[in-house]
Amino acid sequence: MFPIALRSAECFFCVMSDTLFFRHYAADPFFNMAFDECLFAHAMRHPGAVLLRLYTWRPGAITFGFNQRRETALDFDRLGETPVIRRITGGRAVYHDVSELTYAAAINPHTPERAGLSGSTATIYHLLSKAIMAFLESLGMSSQLVEKSSPENARPDFFHKAPCFASSARYEIVTGGRKVVASAQKQIQGVVLQHGSIKISGLVGHPALDAAVSDPGPESQPVEKEQFDRTAGQFGRALGDALGVVFEPAESLPFNKSELEERVCEVTKKALERRIIFKQTARPNSL
Repeated sequence: MFPIALRSAECFFCVMSDTLFFRHYAADPFFNMAFDECLFAHAMRHPGAVLLRLYTWRPGAITFGFNQRRETALDFDRLGETPVIRRITGGRAVYHDVSELTYAAAINPHTPERAGLSGSTATIYHLLSKAIMAFLESLGMSSQLVEKSSPENARPDFFHKAPCFASSARYEIVTGGRKVVASAQKQIQGVVLQHGSIKISGLVGHPALDAAVSDPGPESQPVEKEQFDRTAGQFGRALGDALGVVFEPAESLPFNKSELEERVCEVTKKALERRIIFKQTARPNSL
């Protein structure tokens, strides 16, 4: 069901609380995707788990969807030094620059108290989108929910070639008519991993995804640590209120968190790197 490395890493979460909130500032791109996978693995094995994460990237990286064709998802000739990782979730290619916030939520609704968090892919998207809108409002950003997908999203040629922020899908979030949050989801037997980019400082282009971007120019301004800590608190409160969960800070875990994180990165990085070399087929319930 999961990559071998992911199964190996999951055991490190065996003493983890089921309502934890992780914060990772300026994290390595491969670690970011590895940690999200491990959250999903834990949620798969623990009914009632609701795990939340907010993080930033250093350096910026491109991720592309599990079902995208590698040869058309991005232009590797214009990639430069930017890392590329195939996600386990669906959706299209995204450039995660250093000025964005990225979130992840892993939810196993298979207990009576979590029944309100179950549903179809669209239902979970809607639920989490409303929660993120509450977070944006706490930042002073007004936003709207897209009620209908852009027509081009139905075209396979567009799906495999266009970057994620090129159009809006149902239940995605826009501000002033421009998409500001792009999310992707994986759902197996009702257990969900959803993660996505929150462009609080605007969209930064990359020449490997956008032919109109001839030069990315100077690197975008990274999220400052003080800003990250402040907004992470707002994010945890907004998502907790929306999901009916009181999250426990990961810093309260009864073991060395940094050692856990190092091990997660160690056992998963090679599997993640291989994803840009070998073509993979779609899995059931992938977006």
